[in-house]
Amino acid sequence: MKSQQLKVTTGRSTKPTSPSKPGRHQVQVQVAAPPPPPPQQVYFYYPFDFWEILGSFILPEEVGTFARLCRDSYAVVNRPQFWVGLYERHFKPVAGMPERLRPDCMCRARGLKANVVRALYYTYDPFVERTMTLRRAICDPHVLKERICVKSWQTTGSSHGQWKLFIKFQHPNKRSASSSSNVLWDRIKPKISSLEDAWDDDLDDDAAGTGGGGGDEVDRFSSAVESSSLMRELADIDHNSESECSILHITSASFCRIPASINGLRLVDICKTMTGSAFQFNRLRLKFVPAHYRFSHCDSLETVIINDIVGMKVYDWYHPSYEMCEGYVWAR
Repeated sequence: MKSQQLKVTTGRSTKPTSPSKPGRHQVQVQVAAPPPPPPQQVYFYYPFDFWEILGSFILPEEVGTFARLCRDSYAVVNRPQFWVGLYERHFKPVAGMPERLRPDCMCRARGLKANVVRALYYTYDPFVERTMTLRRAICDPHVLKERICVKSWQTTGSSHGQWKLFIKFQHPNKRSASSSSNVLWDRIKPKISSLEDAWDDDLDDDAAGTGGGGGDEVDRFSSAVESSSLMRELADIDHNSESECSILHITSASFCRIPASINGLRLVDICKTMTGSAFQFNRLRLKFVPAHYRFSHCDSLETVIINDIVGMKVYDWYHPSYEMCEGYVWAR
């Protein structure tokens, strides 16, 4: 690559002078030639039908990667047909599956994504193995730190005199999956005529016809808005009332009362120790503060101590044992 030489002369006089004179010198600066432009890159645009066909071959664990490829692939993942096809390809009769996750009840669009994910943890072997590995069997209650206690309940255990305690936690920054997904979906979905446009057309037709009945028109428009809102809510496949929720399941050899005052408080500290003459039990100490407090030391600190623990597990919202907890009421 050829280079260009640029002579820069510093001094008070612009006339050529000898560089040996004091106060005057010449500096030579080499400036490289600009690099050649990069070769033109070729991009291919595939129609929406291509991504829709490709979506029928996507495995459940690859859905997130497929949705991030482009705008059309994301639109395919937001269609009910994609999740229905995913469910039908991997469904098989399994004992213990809830009735609402069976094919007869999967025709509802509301909450379709969450229901398909729950069903896959019953029927899809790679997901079933996740819940049966040793890493999942060992409970680490520290994953619940900084979460909000939603509610707690307890039931009597088996004939051995054990007690079962359940504490439900929710992430403090939980955002509805439907609301976060709709933000992006609203940007890429096709533009359609709004209710206001239809309302304006009706007004123009009425003005050209009868020219009256303003009160009836307002009632009719309000009814149309409510009907549209209801239909949009029923068609929300991203709805998941249990998103970012977990249940702490504790089995204790002795009765321990969990106060109802911890509902709505934030878990800031967890301490797990071993007790008993042969260290056969665990003790769990939970510290809660009001949810709006951003520090762990305050006068409103509430401590719950659970003794004689013989078993402890944490279930996420998609785990099959999440809904099987005794006393759990499924949030619709």
